[in-house]
Amino acid sequence: MPILIMTSYFAYRNMFPFGNSSLLTVDLGQQYVDFFKYYRENLGNWHQMIYSFSNGYGNSMLGTWSYYLMSPLNIVLLFFKASNLNIAILIITLLKYGLSGASFAYLIKKR
Repeated sequence: MPILIMTSYFAYRNMFPFGNSSLLTVDLGQQYVDFFKYYRENLGNWHQMIYSFSNGYGNSMLGTWSYYLMSPLNIVLLFFKASNLNIAILIITLLKYGLSGASFAYLIKKR
């Protein structure tokens, strides 16, 4: 149900793919997109996952990976080209809404 509600809302607000608007605003468009691109390019390259010179003057990437990139839903990013990252982010966002609704429904049912 939350997925249907949010998809309807995104369509109403002319969000991509229903219009020209996008979810990629503020932090999502400025920080996360770059980290998602980094995720796609370096997944499996363990040296870049632990330490990177592109992080400031060279720094540990473990905090960045754990904060931004360790969601199991980020695997969806691997099924899309870099040019279609915005649709992948929309799908991940809708999945997160759906899973949070499902977990809350489970809690209500058990209580």
